[in-house]
Amino acid sequence: YDIIFFWVARMIFSSLEFMGQVPFHHVLIHGLVRDSLGRKMSKSLGNGVDPLEVIEKYGGDALRISLISGVAMGSDMRFFDEKVEGARNFCNKLWNAARYCLANLEGWQPSGTASTQTSSQASSLTSRWILSRLGRTAAAVEDAMNRYEPGEALDTIIDFVWNQFCDWYIEFSKEDLANPETAAEAKFVLYQVLKTSLALLHPFAPFITEELWSYLPTNSTNEPNSSNLSRNTCQPNNLIIATYPVPGMFALDADAEEQVDNLIEVIKGIRNMRAEVNIPTGKREKAILLVDDRPAWENLASYIKRLAWAEPLEILSKKGAARSGEPQEYKETTKSETLKESWERPRHALASVAIGAEMFLPLAGVIDIDKEIARLEKAVGELKQDLERTEERLSNHEFLAKAPEDIVEKQRKRHQDNNEKLETLKKRLEMLCQARL
Repeated sequence: YDIIFFWVARMIFSSLEFMGQVPFHHVLIHGLVRDSLGRKMSKSLGNGVDPLEVIEKYGGDALRISLISGVAMGSDMRFFDEKVEGARNFCNKLWNAARYCLANLEGWQPSGTASTQTSSQASSLTSRWILSRLGRTAAAVEDAMNRYEPGEALDTIIDFVWNQFCDWYIEFSKEDLANPETAAEAKFVLYQVLKTSLALLHPFAPFITEELWSYLPTNSTNEPNSSNLSRNTCQPNNLIIATYPVPGMFALDADAEEQVDNLIEVIKGIRNMRAEVNIPTGKREKAILLVDDRPAWENLASYIKRLAWAEPLEILSKKGAARSGEPQEYKETTKSETLKESWERPRHALASVAIGAEMFLPLAGVIDIDKEIARLEKAVGELKQDLERTEERLSNHEFLAKAPEDIVEKQRKRHQDNNEKLETLKKRLEMLCQARL
């Protein structure tokens, strides 16, 4: 950027002189790519990075993503192998998500109007949620690109693909695909979200998106190679000539977004409670929900059972639920009794709160609370002793002056890690002590 202005000025003056017109009206000048220490790359320093070597190791798409993601236009960036590796991991995530989608779309073909169907036509709550989020993503990407912020646009796409599509909707779709009533819609949504995500990502990662695009199913009556090719009824041969997604392709559904966001919070809450007491992933244990709208949560019960390993799952209504200052023993109820007007918090249970629901994880028969508390207290004592030793060493001026820098740094990191572990164990111990009451 320190010399590019003069190149731009020369091009404008030359065009005015020889062509009689201004050649362009907008110029985007990005920052410098510096080495990991923040130094300008140069031959004299020998700190340059050969992009071909990076591409050979991580791939061209990973390099492109790492140079754009998280970078504000005009700001310099430092080059780290770790960032390129993270970009490659995202590409792997996308590839595996596409494999899942294509495996479930085998033998399926989109209808002639598939590209114009919107979230308002979807019946499943999770389908409406992901299509609405996709619509918001397309709008946010266009806004960022109009403001010449490709880094912001790419981060928006990555957040949608990784955190919403891969982490959540694909998991929701497993339940929908298993249900004959929602299987057809789930296949359409998988196709539409994957197709639109590839198109959004294409300017930033052209190679993997173009490859995956070539595997997408097409309308059998309107094959890409036929003479009556129409972009409105099936994707063209190459993604590079496809229409870029624009705002308005999918209807926004704030109600579906709010409900599924609350569902995700409940699933996370149950998962976190399980992690606090070291219940292995995949092992099914009972969970209890105390909710505002029981029928609505019962419709979502299958997702909670699958993704939070909460089975059996009991859903009770908050309406008329009795509250008592003294916890009482929880009594099992039959399905017909769960709507009774009185309910007491289960004894020996962890609790968590989300919007519209309270979650309880009964621990009776799951873990020995007293034994777990004793184990945690012992671990806390050992950590405190180790912290005292590292603190004494780090406060020793002779050690700091004579020890190699890497040894000192190792002790500092150990002290910091142990502090974080101690806080985690204290919180877990406090939760168990409350659950024992």
